[in-house]
Amino acid sequence: MIVHSLSENTRYKNLNHFGLLTNILQKDWIDVTQDDLRGLVANIMIKHGENGKETEYTFVLKMSIRAIVRFVKLGSRSKSESGELEMLKFIKSKKPKDKLTREDLPTDDEVQRRITERKWPIFRTQNRKNLNVDDR
Repeated sequence: MIVHSLSENTRYKNLNHFGLLTNILQKDWIDVTQDDLRGLVANIMIKHGENGKETEYTFVLKMSIRAIVRFVKLGSRSKSESGELEMLKFIKSKKPKDKLTREDLPTDDEVQRRITERKWPIFRTQNRKNLNVDDR
């Protein structure tokens, strides 16, 4: 992970997922078969999916499974130039839709009100710069 210049937070997340998935798998990663991986993915989807649908969490865990298996079998977490490992090709991930809608975002008036309420000097300065000369 250090060779690939991953941030400390990413390394922590990866190691955390490694521990979590190892506890679910209950087997050494070097001895993992495709059937074991199918069971692991099914377990994750049952436990963390929303009625069989992909969530952000299941999406990330599937990515971690791929990286772990590649590292154990190939020595690198990156996909090899010859393609994906056969035992990982069955893992399909769909990026879940965002739950945030346009209506959830603050309006321009709300943003301006929040800026002035907090009295942030940097924002007040920027707001003055955006005003016309006649408006000052």
